[in-house]
Formats: sequence, structure tokens, C-alpha cells
Amino acid sequence: MRTIHCIAACLLAMTPLFGQAQERIEKMKDVIMRQDGVATTNETEKDPKTLDLRSSRETYGFTVKRNSLIVQNAIKAFDQDAAKAYSVFKGDGESLATTYDVGGINIGKGYDHFVLECFADKNNSNRRYAYALEWNEAKRGKITGKLTKVYGQRPGSVTVTNVTTSLPSMSDYQSVDKATKRLHIVTDGTFSNEQMDSIINSVIRRLNKKGYKDIASMLQQEWQTAEQSEKNDASAVRTIVYDKEKNFMKKYRNGQVLIIDGAGNIVFTGLKGKLVMDAAGNIVATNYSGKTVVISND
Repeated sequence: MRTIHCIAACLLAMTPLFGQAQERIEKMKDVIMRQDGVATTNETEKDPKTLDLRSSRETYGFTVKRNSLIVQNAIKAFDQDAAKAYSVFKGDGESLATTYDVGGINIGKGYDHFVLECFADKNNSNRRYAYALEWNEAKRGKITGKLTKVYGQRPGSVTVTNVTTSLPSMSDYQSVDKATKRLHIVTDGTFSNEQMDSIINSVIRRLNKKGYKDIASMLQQEWQTAEQSEKNDASAVRTIVYDKEKNFMKKYRNGQVLIIDGAGNIVFTGLKGKLVMDAAGNIVATNYSGKTVVISND
């Protein structure tokens, strides 16, 4: 009996998918992979020291005959696993696609329909598996589609709160300034305007690329207003450098505030919104109406 239990344990160890929440989707992925003419991409990133998986992206583009059951069965697999997903998104029409970005892949763009489901990694609460099925209506007797699987940082783990927790605030600067005199006020700072402009504009380009054009436009206007205020009256811009930690704050005449800490985290607070980008390149942007988008850099 003990031998039987040992054999059973070994078999379970060799078949990890049976315990996964997305079991049926994974099985359907294997079916699609075996179809003729499948266009496949596969990218993996590992920790250089531990070789632990950081992120991965897989896409499988397929074309099947109108009467094929591939798409129908794939939809069924997503429906069956949906109850175990923490997020489920469905859409019809390309107009909805720009609101969903997964690991740098736009879901739904160029397709008539899509379904996207996200599953928590039970071994790492900050990581998740995301699966998407996209497909078009039959044309000339054929259906085109794509199955995507992405593993990486769970977007909910990148928030304004956890990125800015360790960042200095204006009150921090003022209190430390009075107590220890470790701060000094300068007019130009050690972080050049060209460097700041390059960073902010790179974020604007990423927001535009992901389809968040409204927030990108808001951020661009805010940044241009801040820059113009400094050009008009440089003495009205207060720049503070925290020497020991190399934290940097710039308060603009109209009320905008830019903070960059020694680790490379950035917070830009404007009059109509807020941008946060951590040192890893993850972005959280919020506009005046409260709309918040999160773009992970995995």
C-alpha cells in the first residue's frame, strides 16, 4: 500500500496542471499548439542569480476552417475556468481592446471578440497568470484567432500607495530641514531638466502606445505647464535635495510637485492627475476624474 501511495505521489508531481485553476485552458492551449500552421512566440525572463521565473509571454496564432470546433471548445474552456479567475473581461469589437494590456500585449486589437482571464499564482501573491482568447468572425470559410498566456507581476501589486510609501514628502523635507539642517535648497538641482523631461516623455509615449491617450494627453499638458512656469520665472520653482539619500523634490509655481528618490522611484503630482513610476518601470497614472491605469513592465 505504501508503494502505491509513493507511485501516486510521483505521478501527481509529474502532472502539475491537474491542480491549477486554469486547468482546462492549459489543456486547450496544448490542442491549439498542435494545429497546423500555428504562429508561435515565446519569451521568458529569469532572475539571473536564482533562475526563478520572473515573467513569460506565449502567443499562438491560428487559422482554422469555419466548421472547426477549436474556437468553440476554447471558449468553453475559458467559461469552465472563469469561476477560479480573480478577473474576467470579455469584449466584442476592436474599440474595447485598447483598455486591456497584458505584459505589453494589447488584447482584442484587430479581433472581433476576446475573453481575458487572470489567475493568482498560489505560490506568489504578487504574480499572476493571464490568458486571453481572441478571434474573428469567419471570413472566406476560415476563422483566425490567437491564444495568449502571460506570467508576471500582478498589476494590483503595483499601486500608488506601495510605490510612494518610502518617498519623501514636502512635510518630511521641512521637518528634517528644521531639525538637522541636512537639506539645502537649490535653484538648479543635481537632476537636470533634460533628464526629467526625457523620463516624463518616455512615460507619455508608453501610455499612448498602450492606448491610454486621454491620460497621456493630461500628463503631457501638466508637464508642459510645469516646464513653462519654470521658464517664465525660475526663482519661483523650489528645488530641494536630500543629500544623504539623494532624494529630490521640485515644487513648481502652479502647484505641481515632482519627487524622485534615491532608488529611482518617481512621483509627479499635477493639478489634474498623478503619475507614479517605480524603479522597475511599473506605471500608475490617475486623471482628475479618478480613472486609474496600471502598466507593469514585465
